[in-house]
Amino acid sequence: MLAEDIVQVLLSERVLNGALLADQDLMNLDLSGCVLKNVSFARSDLTGVNLTAAVLDGCSFEGATLNQVVAAKLEGSLINFSGATMQGADFSGALFDQCLFDNSNLTNASFDRVTTSRCVFTNTDFTRANLFRWSALETDLSTVTFSQTNLGKANLTRSILEGQTFSGCDLTLTMFLQCLMGKANFEGMSLTQTQFTQSSLAGARFSGAQASFVSFVECDLTGADLRESYFKMVNATDATLGMAKLDKSQWIQCVLARANCGGASWTASSLDSCDLSHALLDDGDFSLARLETVNLHAISDARARWDSAKLKGVLRTDSKLLVAETWRAKI
Repeated sequence: MLAEDIVQVLLSERVLNGALLADQDLMNLDLSGCVLKNVSFARSDLTGVNLTAAVLDGCSFEGATLNQVVAAKLEGSLINFSGATMQGADFSGALFDQCLFDNSNLTNASFDRVTTSRCVFTNTDFTRANLFRWSALETDLSTVTFSQTNLGKANLTRSILEGQTFSGCDLTLTMFLQCLMGKANFEGMSLTQTQFTQSSLAGARFSGAQASFVSFVECDLTGADLRESYFKMVNATDATLGMAKLDKSQWIQCVLARANCGGASWTASSLDSCDLSHALLDDGDFSLARLETVNLHAISDARARWDSAKLKGVLRTDSKLLVAETWRAKI
């Protein structure tokens, strides 16, 4: 059957199985609500096609052009989008399972409220894309391009983002829980209510960043660069900041209780009304730092340097509280 005849059958019956529509001009077709299985659109031009609420299984769009496609609430499994160009495409509310997006161009596309499961995003370009509330759990995103991308409220729990950069991205309320983000770059960024809880951020760069209500609880920030950054109401309880660079950073009403800051450099930094109780500050350098009304209860600061540090109103170890905290019932 000729491609033209196959298209007419599809438009009439809205169901197609096992067809070949590769290398075709299929622009602006209305395929909304269609059920497509094992159909190949490889290298075809589907610019402006309507795939709203379509169901796709095992289809191939390898090397195809899907610019300005409308595919809201699409349900897709085992789809091959490898090398496809999907600039400005709208996939709002779509569901994708075991799909390939490697080397695809999703510049200016909308993944608003999209859920992807077991999908591949090697070298995918999300420049200026809207990924608001995108859910991509346990996904390798280390080679994805995020530039001026909206990742607000996205859930990337347990994903791999090592060495990733987020230039101009919106990370408001983004969830990076238990992620691998070693050497990721957040320099100069504004972070609001971003969640990094239990993530590995060793060697990450936050210099010049401004963070408010961010969670670094139980994070590994070993060797991270946080120089000249600004943190307000940040929670870094039980975080590891060993050998981190925090020079000239500002911390306002932050919690670093039980944080391991061994060997970290805090020179000329400012900490205002922060909680460092039970923190390990051994071998740290607080030279010229200003600590005002900071809780230093039960800290360990062996060999730490406090040269010319200002310690106005700091709270030292409360011996009675320490006894209560360390009390154990006799067995």
